[in-house]
Amino acid sequence: MKAYWVVLLILVALIASSAYAAVIHGTVYDLDLNAVSQAVVEINTIPNQVMVAKNGTYSFNVPQGNFVISANLSKLGLSASEEITVKQEGSYVLDLILFPDISEEESLMNESLDVVVYEEPSAPQYWMWAIPVLVLLAVVAAVYWKKHRKESKTSGKGPSEERKQAKPDLAEIIAFIKKEGGRTTQKELRKAIPYSEAKISLMIAELESKGKVKKIKKGRGNIIILE
Repeated sequence: MKAYWVVLLILVALIASSAYAAVIHGTVYDLDLNAVSQAVVEINTIPNQVMVAKNGTYSFNVPQGNFVISANLSKLGLSASEEITVKQEGSYVLDLILFPDISEEESLMNESLDVVVYEEPSAPQYWMWAIPVLVLLAVVAAVYWKKHRKESKTSGKGPSEERKQAKPDLAEIIAFIKKEGGRTTQKELRKAIPYSEAKISLMIAELESKGKVKKIKKGRGNIIILE
């Protein structure tokens, strides 16, 4: 009977060791890339594993699968969350960068936007002057389009050609980042400066090589910080 229990304990130990065949570890940083102590790090294994990164580092033993690792520093209102896939046993490094938690602000913003606006039905007599105004606007638009097309033909250059000939200025990117407080995302930079995604990436790479900016990977995007 004792031999039976010994064999059972050995089998349980083998199953446990095979279930947690990988190690995920890393460091928790703030926006200045300094290690953050006392951040609470959690991973959604079954059951959840939670630890405090006393020296800014953390480590979890996990099985194969998809996981979400989150970290937060509640006293400063900072948090981070990243996904990771473990396909085989081994060591996986995943560093976390804490950002201000804006979920509450977004919730308040959504509540403020969730307002039902009631409009009074338009009276039939409004169409008596609305139709002539629409016709006039259509005529003005047609005249403007015809004039603009004529000017494009005489100059031999369309708006798209002029935009292609414009030389990208790296100072535009630096000026925009300064305007945003020294930190912005590549997505916002793309919206503000009328160049292609590839051109923006090349300009950022050139600035990074000159030591003007620093690029930090965040999820599927990049954060650009002015040096």
